Amino acid sequence: MILRRMTRCVVLALSVLVMISVSYVVAAEVQSPEVVKQQFDEVISRLDKGGDLLIVANMDGVIEEAMEYVVGMFGAMPTEDPEVTELQKIIKRLSAYLDKSGFYAVNGWGMSLVPREDGLNEVKSFLSRDSAAVGLPLWRACVGLKPRRLAGLDYMPKDTVLAGTSLGELNSLWVMIRNGIATVLPPEGQVGFNEFLSSSATNLNVSLDKLMASVGDESFYSLQLSSKAKVPLPAMDAEGKPIQIPAPTLLVGVAVKDSTLMDLIVRKVAEAQLPMTNVVVDGVTLHTAMAPIPLPFPLQPTVAQHNGMLLFGSQQQVIRDALIASKEKNGFASSAEFKKAFEGLSMENNGMSYVSPRFGEVVLDIQSMTMSMQGKPNQEATSFVKEFMAKQGPQTTAMIRTNWKSGVISQGRTSSSGRDMVMGTMMFPVGLMAGVAIPSFVNARGVAQHNVCINNLRQIDAAKEQWALAQGKANGDEVDPDGIAQYIKGAKIPVCPQGGAYNLGPLGADPTCTEPGHQLQ
Repeated sequence: MILRRMTRCVVLALSVLVMISVSYVVAAEVQSPEVVKQQFDEVISRLDKGGDLLIVANMDGVIEEAMEYVVGMFGAMPTEDPEVTELQKIIKRLSAYLDKSGFYAVNGWGMSLVPREDGLNEVKSFLSRDSAAVGLPLWRACVGLKPRRLAGLDYMPKDTVLAGTSLGELNSLWVMIRNGIATVLPPEGQVGFNEFLSSSATNLNVSLDKLMASVGDESFYSLQLSSKAKVPLPAMDAEGKPIQIPAPTLLVGVAVKDSTLMDLIVRKVAEAQLPMTNVVVDGVTLHTAMAPIPLPFPLQPTVAQHNGMLLFGSQQQVIRDALIASKEKNGFASSAEFKKAFEGLSMENNGMSYVSPRFGEVVLDIQSMTMSMQGKPNQEATSFVKEFMAKQGPQTTAMIRTNWKSGVISQGRTSSSGRDMVMGTMMFPVGLMAGVAIPSFVNARGVAQHNVCINNLRQIDAAKEQWALAQGKANGDEVDPDGIAQYIKGAKIPVCPQGGAYNLGPLGADPTCTEPGHQLQ
């Protein structure tokens, strides 16, 4: 029964996605010009004019109309099958619940980019929303409620290169899902879900409701790159040397109301019988597990709880750095880099995101080195792509997100211009086809060249046998290349199309090629 319900949910989800796509080509209810203009003015008043990109889209009723189309489509299905009838009821209840949760509150969206003197671009986007929906579960789960300065900023170490914060409420998302199941599914479906809750509580030794209720309304992540230590990637460059990058560390934080989540993590690590060390730093206990996972960089998963924030680090040291940054106020948020990136932007917001120039440079270097691994056959294409990436330069972004009563505004700076975004949109179909076609072409060419080489080796092997018969030679005797060539078309030894070197070998042994994979079977 549970499996059948899950299958129906998957079918339903796919149907919704398909119908949302179809709804764009189905005639929708025509809005009055006055309403459209009012919504347009609301969105464009939040954006900047005079740049190289300005987009405004009317989205009022789009999601609702798509769901109405789905409801109508399923409503037109034959009702002789009781399961079809039940599914129709589920979809109707789902549509009503989506409305109640705030899914249909979107009115419009817009975006603007204005170039700056320093080469960056001021970017703004605004998602217009019914003001009455500001406190509904969907919006609380996605962006939270009232803006404030996020505590997670204080934990980010100084060498942070990639970061994000959010006031989205995880518990609101859980409550929305829980209430949705109770509202949308029939009684037998709810029984299956309750069985899942019961088994989860047994396995975790805590109910999911209690676990979710213990989580606060803030979360963050930060990625750090060492300025000194480097680690090798499981790949080689064009010279056969390991590709190295600055040693990374990951820090994740989640606001918590009590120790429920911490106790669960520590208990599960103990049940897995992983070695764990406990170290107290300034009154905070750091629990470090020794994970037996082979990785190119050290992994010492560490958790700690400090001032209502549960911290998870890929290494113990990053947790130590986070605690020092929080105590001394000398972390990333105090750096000149951070202050410059977010200059003029409010620190009271619902979320932030940051991509540093250094992170962009490292990504660009990895892409460039990866392209260099393609080898001689793709040298020209590699050079072209590397030159194109160099022109684009490292990408950087600094954005904040703020929840207003009338909608959600995101604003900040980015290295991508309006022209870049438009070009990216225009080139996406071409890039998609190229992404499919070029590897296929390269692979096909490689297969063809491999086959040519194998055929060459067969010709050489046959010529050796003919030469040995004519000269009265026996197995083990060395061969004469010039004599062998006389039994090959063109009277010369062929060459490998991929640059490999041939070793004729003595009589009785197969000729070989130095190119990997090029050998007689």
